[in-house]
Amino acid sequence: MSSGISYIINPDGTPGESWSPFSGCNGPVGTDGKQHRCVYCYSILGQRRWGNSFDPTFHEGRLKQPSHWAKPRTVALCFQGDLFDPANPVEQISEVMRVVRTESRHHFLITTKQAWRMLQVWDFGDGVRTGWGGKNLWLGVTVTCPEDAWRLDALEQLAARAGVHTWVSFEPLVGPVGALFPLKFRPDCVVVGGMSGPDARTHALPLGWVRDVRDACEEQQIPFVFKQFGHWVPALWKSEATHGVALADGGVVRPILKSEPGSPERPAVAALGWQGVRWQDEVQAFPVLDGRRHAYLPWAGREAP
Repeated sequence: MSSGISYIINPDGTPGESWSPFSGCNGPVGTDGKQHRCVYCYSILGQRRWGNSFDPTFHEGRLKQPSHWAKPRTVALCFQGDLFDPANPVEQISEVMRVVRTESRHHFLITTKQAWRMLQVWDFGDGVRTGWGGKNLWLGVTVTCPEDAWRLDALEQLAARAGVHTWVSFEPLVGPVGALFPLKFRPDCVVVGGMSGPDARTHALPLGWVRDVRDACEEQQIPFVFKQFGHWVPALWKSEATHGVALADGGVVRPILKSEPGSPERPAVAALGWQGVRWQDEVQAFPVLDGRRHAYLPWAGREAP
């Protein structure tokens, strides 16, 4: 099944695959030691729309799917859940990794919010013995705000032990993360993206947050991919903007403008700490940022179309 994710692109430029031998997730562990499902999870919203449960579930019948793909594919692995949810047995995770290792012509991308569990499974599953998927496996963590920085520590440790590709998904980015750089290690790719879907009405991705990550990646020579702004895109304050983003308020969109764009009453510049935005129904993939696209996908070995 096509993933529908803009950066999951095959080496020939066609859309990549989604493969979910596990689906569902109980959410990351919070400061209270309990798991909480993510407020902005696109996957759980989709499952609820179809009336499906989002409890962690193993689908043994899907294990052979990658063997039926003749051409090399880029595969979003368990993006409809979290492979390393504590409810998923190590033995079944190891079955998935054996498929990854066997189907070496495909590249498999994983992102998790259970970073320490991923490290634990590597140590106590068959990761140390087999090397999991080798160079066709891309292990990643999701970081949405500064409070998620601990996941980078776990990925750093895994990068040193596993010898696989690592990547970081800063999406949906709902807080400034520039202060997390320079990273203590050098992942093979960093992806940044703003929010889309039903919750996007209230959140925008400030330009400054994206620039901070881009500049830091360039400094550390880390490949940087800018996936999307989301539905709210930057707009010229006087002539285009219909709403504003309060930068000190976590990218929350406010309808603060008192006059129509282009009207004589509109101030020439935004108030301090604000950025103008406008809504677009269709999310644009890999938009131009300061005159260029950042769309080279190392797992596909090519620019996104």
